[in-house]
Amino acid sequence: MFLILLLMGFACTSASTFTAFYSRRWGPRNGQLLSTILRNVLGLPVWVVGLALAFREPAPYLFTPGAAIEVAAWLLIVIGCALMTWALLSLRRRAFMPSVQDTLICNGLYGHIRHPIYSGLLLEFFGLI
Repeated sequence: MFLILLLMGFACTSASTFTAFYSRRWGPRNGQLLSTILRNVLGLPVWVVGLALAFREPAPYLFTPGAAIEVAAWLLIVIGCALMTWALLSLRRRAFMPSVQDTLICNGLYGHIRHPIYSGLLLEFFGLI
């Protein structure tokens, strides 16, 4: 069940990728509204519930991690979370309600890392592994 919820949440969350398509098809305002509803109202809550259910599933350890590995894992998770938070704060309203009028951000964190949200997500993923 958790896998279905994770996939459904991921599919709806990625709707913001198609904002331009929705806007061409149904107009800029309706495209932005559809993207916002799919991502923020449906996608994120479904994904969070799926993630919570996934964490409740028992899973055997592949190996017993030592203290150094646990510290490194938590460090990766914290750095990834900080990177994603900084990137979302840089995007401001664009992160919540994407539109076809949005411009490319080239300053701040986005001036150094092209995809800081994906980079943070990968760091968190490696920390969880």
